[in-house]
Amino acid sequence: LLSFQLAMHCQLSQRVSLARDTGDSVLESQLGSATESLETQGLMSLSELYNNYAAPHGLHSVMLEMLEFAGRASGESDGMVEDLWDQHLTPSNFTSQTAGPHQAGPRPTVLTYLKEACSRVEKLGPRLYPGRTFPLTHVLKRLLLLQAGLWPDTVQGGAANQEAGLAGSELIPAAMLIACGSAVERVLEACNCLLAQSGPMASPRLQFQLLRFAHLSLRLSADRYSHSSEDHTREQQALAEKCRMYKNLVAPLLQVSADEKSLLESEFDQLRNRLMPKSVTTFGTPRRY
Repeated sequence: LLSFQLAMHCQLSQRVSLARDTGDSVLESQLGSATESLETQGLMSLSELYNNYAAPHGLHSVMLEMLEFAGRASGESDGMVEDLWDQHLTPSNFTSQTAGPHQAGPRPTVLTYLKEACSRVEKLGPRLYPGRTFPLTHVLKRLLLLQAGLWPDTVQGGAANQEAGLAGSELIPAAMLIACGSAVERVLEACNCLLAQSGPMASPRLQFQLLRFAHLSLRLSADRYSHSSEDHTREQQALAEKCRMYKNLVAPLLQVSADEKSLLESEFDQLRNRLMPKSVTTFGTPRRY
């Protein structure tokens, strides 16, 4: 409980400074009063912290951690958990200097928003995984839609998301793997769920982005195994088989250029060859391990 109270005090103190910098004296006073209460009223109960401080001030990350701590997350609360993640990843709620809604200067790009969202997943995900308060499929979907400029409505798509589509490609798999403790199987399960979804995720372009996500997730996992001193032959074989499976999903995609598809298929082949066990010679007889 003390850690939650300290976390809320820290976040509200940052918002007090931001309100002061932007000249919002009313908000500064409201936040300052809440911060002072957290300092002076001693240790509070979980319900007090949640209902009187976290929820009214939109401290979405702390609210998710409280739900996980209390064991309140269940099938019935999945919608609330997803909504809290939506709020946590919505650019208009970003209060960091890099993506704050009140920050002076040019409007932040989609890539700027994506970097901040991925950073939030990297920080909060490991504290919640593998609990129900970290809905992998939903979080991955939001990051991919944000990258494409399709979510939320306040983020512009079109030319504005081209930079995010290119430079941001490796941000999402890296963030998801960090959040899940490098559990690539769980990450790919979320990817497979989205590949089977209808709606926006069924568009050929987003299906292609999902397959690129799968390739980059597999490659990052392969890199981790290659730097390990332990024997991961079985895991590498499983990843190689997934490369073959995902590659077969590339060709049928419509509205994706032949060059793009050919390049991704080639990347899957190269990664599969890298993951396949090497032939060795034992007593003059080639054997595969």
